[in-house]
Amino acid sequence: EKIERRARQFATISEVSRVINQTQSLQDLLPQITQAISQQFDFYHVGIFLLDANKEFAILAAANSDGGQRMLNRNHKLKVGQVGIVGNVASTALPRIALDTGADAVYFNNPDLPETHSEMALPLFRAGREIIGVLDVQSTQVNAFGSEDIQILSTLAEQVSVAISNARLYEETQKALVESEMVYRTELRSGWQKFARTLNLAGIRRRATRSVLLSEPLDIPGVDSVSRTGNIYEVKAENNRKGSQITLPVKLRGEVVGVLSLSSDENREWNADEMDIINAIVERAALSIESSRLLSESQKQAAKERAIGEIAAKVSSFTTRDNILQTAVAEIGRALPGTEVIIQLEHRNGKGNQT
Repeated sequence: EKIERRARQFATISEVSRVINQTQSLQDLLPQITQAISQQFDFYHVGIFLLDANKEFAILAAANSDGGQRMLNRNHKLKVGQVGIVGNVASTALPRIALDTGADAVYFNNPDLPETHSEMALPLFRAGREIIGVLDVQSTQVNAFGSEDIQILSTLAEQVSVAISNARLYEETQKALVESEMVYRTELRSGWQKFARTLNLAGIRRRATRSVLLSEPLDIPGVDSVSRTGNIYEVKAENNRKGSQITLPVKLRGEVVGVLSLSSDENREWNADEMDIINAIVERAALSIESSRLLSESQKQAAKERAIGEIAAKVSSFTTRDNILQTAVAEIGRALPGTEVIIQLEHRNGKGNQT
């Protein structure tokens, strides 16, 4: 029986390791860990508490038992250092075992877990031995935990600690990626709009063999829908007296930066090969325009920095106040033709009033 129990314990470590390796979301990971420990050890209740940002409360994050589920539904939390064995461990960062909960003065008599007679709580740490939570295990038996149980559960607590830290790091990384992607897309779209305004260019239109640059956008069917959803908008000739028409999104790295409109007086459908050709051309055109935009922006930035450097050098070459001010307004006026430039120095009298 002892060998069998030992084998189950090692199987638990293996199962928890498998869950950790296969699950990256903290929301999915913690419930699976509590279930695995409960099933392998046949414990009445297994819960994982996480400390809040201020380390004021230990908040129940996952549990296997019915009582634990009720506690989760009402956002169960314990005051650190004040309530129960979990609160004690969250405060001291030291393991605590109650082999007979009825005789332990620190034990919190939880009405959701009335059958508890033994409880063990183990601290969960992140790198640097900073406590981040508590692994709470409860049994219906008195003296339920032997020395081997304590060793195995301590090992599991270390694994759970690493898993929580890794899952949090993964979630923070994913959040940062999403935020950076949103910023990038916003800047990409605004950059294209600014680039188009600078060139006074809204697009290009081709009929037969003649192409005309557009300074103002045209009223293209479905343009709002395509820009918003990134999906193709199509009108067939049977529903449109003007013939077949299709509007496709022009995308750059997943962001819609324009639209392509195709129309035909005939009742026709563009086949898959034609659509592949169209999409390939549009994709390469978007990449080329983006390269042109970035080159233009870098050239403007370089020119601005060069101008600032030259003006700063001229202003710094003088030591008298009058020469410095004269040079400053002259250079600003040269950089902004047709603009009146005034530099006014603030004067205060002895009473601190401006004169």
